[in-house]
Amino acid sequence: MNIISYILVIGGVFLILGGTIKALISKNIIDSLHFIGISDTVGLNLLIVYAILNKYLTVFEGITIMFILIVSGTVLTHVIARSILKIKKEK
Repeated sequence: MNIISYILVIGGVFLILGGTIKALISKNIIDSLHFIGISDTVGLNLLIVYAILNKYLTVFEGITIMFILIVSGTVLTHVIARSILKIKKEK
């Protein structure tokens, strides 16, 4: 169980940090949203699975948080991207 826990934590943190660094390097805001959206969602879900396996969260709590993260992240990224494209179109 310890090896799986380490893999989940290291993988989650690596994805979150890697996506954030890539987004900071990126010149285009849409690309930044893409990197952050995917890496944060997958990275946080790995950390939630770690918390479930180590009994920090119940299965119901973990699945609820995962669902909220997936839905809210997708919707917010879409809204931000649409507003950026709308502003660029008006210029």
